[in-house]
Amino acid sequence: MPSHFTEKSAVGSWAYRWIAGAFAIGVAGTAAAADSPVFTQTNFRVETVGGVPAFCSFDFTMLYKDFVTQQGALAMITGSLLWFEKDSNIQAGLKLAGADVPGDPTTAKHFSINQGFVAIKDKPIAPGKTTRGLDPKDILAIYPSASADQIFGGLFDNTLSIVFNREVGALDEHLLIAVDFGAAEKSHDLQDFKDCIAAIVKQGNAHSTK
Repeated sequence: MPSHFTEKSAVGSWAYRWIAGAFAIGVAGTAAAADSPVFTQTNFRVETVGGVPAFCSFDFTMLYKDFVTQQGALAMITGSLLWFEKDSNIQAGLKLAGADVPGDPTTAKHFSINQGFVAIKDKPIAPGKTTRGLDPKDILAIYPSASADQIFGGLFDNTLSIVFNREVGALDEHLLIAVDFGAAEKSHDLQDFKDCIAAIVKQGNAHSTK
């Protein structure tokens, strides 16, 4: 499988206001299948260290109907996928947080995530390491280079899902991330993200030759 993380291909190739907006356009009355987001907001961004790209991030917020534990009540999952260079390799990180959303979105209740990871075409990709976030209800996961490449491809193919559960032994939620690449291109965020990927790949190549 060819890597997406080459300098050539890289060059070419939280969120309550969003939830309030979703309510304003009538999401609460939208019919949706189990595990299907009824509202999705995504964003590409770049984090720098000393002015140099260090983390190429993709943020997401998904409002969904929880038929697994909440009898179809609204809930949301927010998080980030980020790619970074470490020890000459491109790795990926996943941050996940969840909340139940009652009738008033300003009173969302933060819930604990037991497990969280990604899947491509519903095939789970296990992280190399998982730990708790700054808030112990949240999940942080790190993926090694080969998996980071797969996740990058799944994101751009729109075949990437976020998978998580709330309790040990509970059924998993599978939420497909739908990215509006056209809007991202217009805002220049997507090109900035691609340039960031190219920069960290270049950094990794430089480190590997030292």
